[in-house]
Amino acid sequence: MTSVSDQLRTAAKVLRAHADAAEADVDTNPYWRSALTERPDWYANGVRNGLGGPSGELAALMGPDTGRALADWLDHHASILTAATQYDPDSNLARYALAVARALNGDR
Repeated sequence: MTSVSDQLRTAAKVLRAHADAAEADVDTNPYWRSALTERPDWYANGVRNGLGGPSGELAALMGPDTGRALADWLDHHASILTAATQYDPDSNLARYALAVARALNGDR
């Protein structure tokens, strides 16, 4: 059985890989370029225009920077779980981190 820390680290790695790939796509694919907005907003603008509606708004919020921040959060909790002697793996925070990791890892 995979440890909780390993599940969190795997999810962080997967998320970073996708964030990096999306960032590279924004930088190299002309689809994302827009004269209507600055470079930092190209991803959100392109997703909103491509999807539209609530799905587009959600996807726009979950851009590469958000993905990397969430990956850092997962790694942080993996480190706490690995290092701590009194970390409660049944705490709400641990449960939420594990739920996010499992969703990203496809382990629903």
